[in-house]
Amino acid sequence: MKKVITLIVALAAAVSLSAQGLDFGMKASAGYSNKGAYVNLSSGIVPMSGLYAGIGTGFQYTNYVASFTPENYHEYTVMVPVFAQLRYSFLKSDVKPFLDAKVGLMSDFTNKGTGHFFWPEAGVAYKNIGLEFGYQWFMCSYGTDAKGSTPFTIGLTVSF
Repeated sequence: MKKVITLIVALAAAVSLSAQGLDFGMKASAGYSNKGAYVNLSSGIVPMSGLYAGIGTGFQYTNYVASFTPENYHEYTVMVPVFAQLRYSFLKSDVKPFLDAKVGLMSDFTNKGTGHFFWPEAGVAYKNIGLEFGYQWFMCSYGTDAKGSTPFTIGLTVSF
């Protein structure tokens, strides 16, 4: 019953926003980060030409040594971000340079840590497919310890 109510509320919100002239969009990205890989998916609105605002989640498998004791050492870790995303495309042509920023929470499921992150990116898209370069800053807490990382990222993005 909760799923049905949630679906009805989501549809009502979509109809309401659509009636106000807002467009919907989705962004998917995948790429390389710190000797690992990431995949992100977000859904949002286009309140004005060139601006996308959305929320999303992802999956990151990366070389991030978060443990500080040998018995808990994991060379690679699985991290899941939940984020808000803003993207601005400068041109209305087929070739569009853009700036993108994601900010949110990061959960490390391998080493059981949580934290926050900020991920600015710049790129260029041709029609709906683009190439992006970024710098991901995040800090995770593990009990009494904390560890951060700032890897460069490169990826492909697709807009729907």
